[in-house]
Amino acid sequence: MRKRTRFSILISIALGLGACNREIRLVKAEPGGGFASLFDGFAYIGSDVNMESHLSSGVDVPALFLPGHEYVFHHTKPFNSMEFARTAQTQRLQMLGFSLTKNVDTGFRGTIDPGGAVWSLEFERGDCSGRIFTRPCADLIRMRPFKDDRWTESDYVLKLRGPCAN
Repeated sequence: MRKRTRFSILISIALGLGACNREIRLVKAEPGGGFASLFDGFAYIGSDVNMESHLSSGVDVPALFLPGHEYVFHHTKPFNSMEFARTAQTQRLQMLGFSLTKNVDTGFRGTIDPGGAVWSLEFERGDCSGRIFTRPCADLIRMRPFKDDRWTESDYVLKLRGPCAN
C-alpha cells in the first residue's frame, strides 16, 4: 500500500511539472491577416472556454472567427496590456479596416486584478462590430502547487457581432 501511495505521488509530481513545461504555441499571423493578426504573439486558448479551468499553452487558431463566441487568448509575462491596447491593438484593428467606437480610455474605470488592468475596446466596420477585453483568468490566478508562472493572469477575449469576414 505504501509503495502505491509513493508511486501515485511521484506520478502526480511528474504530471504537474510536465504541465508547467509545456511548449507555448503562439499565434503567428501576417499583419492585416484577419482576426488572428489582432493576437499575433499571443497563445490561442480556445472559444467559449471554461473560465475556471482551461489549457494555457495554446492550440491552433481557427481559420474562421464567428460572431457570438468568446475567443480567448493568453500572453506571456512581462506584458503591458494597457500600452498594447492603446497602440498595437488599435493599429492592428485599423489595418483590418475597423474604426474604434470605444477606446480603452473612454469611460475607463480601471480596476487592477492580479493580471493587470481590466480594459475593453470596441470597434466596427460596416455591419461587423466587436469587442476586445480583458478579464481575470480564474484558472491562472488560482493557487496550486504546479502553477505555470509564464503567463499574465488575464484572459484576452475577442467577441464579434454581426456578419464578420476574416
